[in-house]
Amino acid sequence: MTPEISWQLLTRGYLTEPLMAESSERPAARRVRVLGRPALLVAGDEGARLFYDTELMSRQGAVPAPLSDEIFGVGTIHGLDGSAHRHRKAIHLQSLDDAGVVAVREQVVRSWRERIDRDGEQVPEQLFGSLSEVLGVAALRWAGLGDVDAIRRSRDLTAIVEGLGSPARYLRGRLARRRCEAWAADAVRAARRGVDGSAPVNVVASAVDDQGCLLPVEVAAVELLNLIRPQVAVAYFGAFVPLALRTRPDWVERVGSGGDALSCRAFGHEIRRHYPFVPMLAARAREDLSWHGHHVRRGQRVLLHVVATNHDPARWDHPWSFRPERFLGYEPAPYEFVPQGGGNVERGHRCPGEPAVVEVLHVLVRELADLPHRRGPLRFDASRIPARPSA
Repeated sequence: MTPEISWQLLTRGYLTEPLMAESSERPAARRVRVLGRPALLVAGDEGARLFYDTELMSRQGAVPAPLSDEIFGVGTIHGLDGSAHRHRKAIHLQSLDDAGVVAVREQVVRSWRERIDRDGEQVPEQLFGSLSEVLGVAALRWAGLGDVDAIRRSRDLTAIVEGLGSPARYLRGRLARRRCEAWAADAVRAARRGVDGSAPVNVVASAVDDQGCLLPVEVAAVELLNLIRPQVAVAYFGAFVPLALRTRPDWVERVGSGGDALSCRAFGHEIRRHYPFVPMLAARAREDLSWHGHHVRRGQRVLLHVVATNHDPARWDHPWSFRPERFLGYEPAPYEFVPQGGGNVERGHRCPGEPAVVEVLHVLVRELADLPHRRGPLRFDASRIPARPSA
C-alpha cells in the first residue's frame, strides 16, 4: 500500500515512516502520496541529479500552495523555471556575492558582540531564541533596513519558518508573514522613492523581471524577505552547536578562537549534514519518465529526501556518526550534500544564500566554542519539524 505522508509529517516529523533513512537497504525510489496524489520519493546522488535536472523537473506548483505561500510567499523565485527563474536568481546573487557575504558575516559578528556585552560571556539559557534575534538584527541591518522594530521583526521571521511543522504554528506563521510582507512592502516603496544604493533593499526595489518590467511591490517585498529569512533560519543549525561540541569535545579547541578556519568550516558543514532541517524538497515532472522501475507521469510530484541524501551510506562513511573530520580538505560534490539544495547555484535551484549560511555558521561555531557550556543532556525531538535541541 502506498503511504500517505502528509499527515505523518505533521505528527511524526522526521520519523515519518517513508522518510526514515537509517537503513542501508533503502531503495533508490519509493512511491508515496502527498495530499492524496501519487509522488515519487528519491534520494542520494543519483536521485538528486534527477531532481535538479531542469529539463525533466519543474518547480511551478510543486510545493502545495498553503505551505509555499506561508514559507516563501506568492509569486517568488521558488516557483519559477527557465529564464524567469534565472533572471530572478540573479537578483539574489547580486546581493549575495562575495562582498555581500562578507557584509553578512560582519553584521552577525557585530550583533553577537552586542548580545554578549549585554548578557555576559555565557551560552544563553534560551539559545535558539537568542540566536534568532541576533541573526535577525544582523540580517535586517545587512539588508539596509536598520534597527526599527528589529527584535519583533526577527521573531516574526522565525515564526514563518516555525510554521512548517504544525497547524497551530502554521497559523502563527501566516499571521507573521502578513506583518512581514506589510513592512517589507513599505521598505520597497520607500527605497523606490529614495536615492539609489547598493543595499539589498535597493537592489530588490529596483529589480525588473525577464521582460524588463519593475517587479510589483508585493513580489519585491516577498523577495526581500527571501533574502533575509534564510539568514535568520541559520539559528536552527546554530542551536545544535553546543550539542555537537558535547558530542565531540575533542573539537572544542580546534574550532574556538585559538583554532583554525578549516576546522571551523568542517564542523559547520557536519552540523548541516548531520542534523535535520528541511526533510524533503518538491518538484514536478515535465514529462512522463521511468526511474528505477517506477513510472512517473507528467505533472506528478518528485520529492528529494534531503535527510537520506545527506546520510547516504554510498557516499558517507559512518553516515549517522558526527564526524567533522570528513570535511577536512574535502568539498562535497554538488549532488551528495544538499542541506541548501543541490546542483549548480546559477543555472539551477540550489540556494543562492548557501555561502552566507556557511559564513554565519562559522561565526556561531567559533563564538559558542569559546563560551562555557551548561551541564546536562541536550536532545532534540525528531517528530518536530524544523528540529532544534532543547535542554
